[in-house]
Amino acid sequence: MKKILRYIVLTAIGLSSIAAYGYSDPINISGTTGYIFTPSAYIQSEKSITAGTAVTNEFKNIFVSSVLFPGLEAGLSYDLDNSNNKLFNLKYQFLPETKTLPAIAFGGNLNGNSPFHGAYVVTSKYLDIPIPQTVTVGYGTGFYGGFFAGSEILIHPKVTFITEYIEPDKTEMKNLNIKPAIHTNFGIKLMPVNNLQITFYYNFGREAGINLNYSLRF
Repeated sequence: MKKILRYIVLTAIGLSSIAAYGYSDPINISGTTGYIFTPSAYIQSEKSITAGTAVTNEFKNIFVSSVLFPGLEAGLSYDLDNSNNKLFNLKYQFLPETKTLPAIAFGGNLNGNSPFHGAYVVTSKYLDIPIPQTVTVGYGTGFYGGFFAGSEILIHPKVTFITEYIEPDKTEMKNLNIKPAIHTNFGIKLMPVNNLQITFYYNFGREAGINLNYSLRF
């Protein structure tokens, strides 16, 4: 546990030393715009890059992602505890969100040897009734195990509450040494300074984790 805390502190210091511009959409544990494990149909701003880390007792992911072409978000993630758990992530938002229509995207995590591999299609919409929030529903293969959903409730400009529902593939969860007690995950996302996100989360009723990421525009 001391090693994990030391790793988190050093990463936070490194990330907070980078100059950048504003960014607020949550980033999941693989570096894709999403919630905790699940993706959303949103993508990062064009001409921006996000780097970070997601840490639990079962994995220590580092990741980097960016929108290289209009509508196309791409990224890489690597597990410092397991060299087989590396991913190339792609997401294409073919329908941006409008005032009346949701955003729609499809994508996948490419590497059959990683527990997080899988493809998905997903839709997301911002709602301000009764509480301002984004709502996402999607369907995926591989790790995603079928239907999934997520939401980010906007409590304060610098604090949001994240929740998601996912029933991951049992084989992939066994590979991660996680036995879900529930299929709902929860998180609190803090944004203490521009573009720095710190998300504390609790997964599957079993373990806590943290996601630190920072974005800059070029």
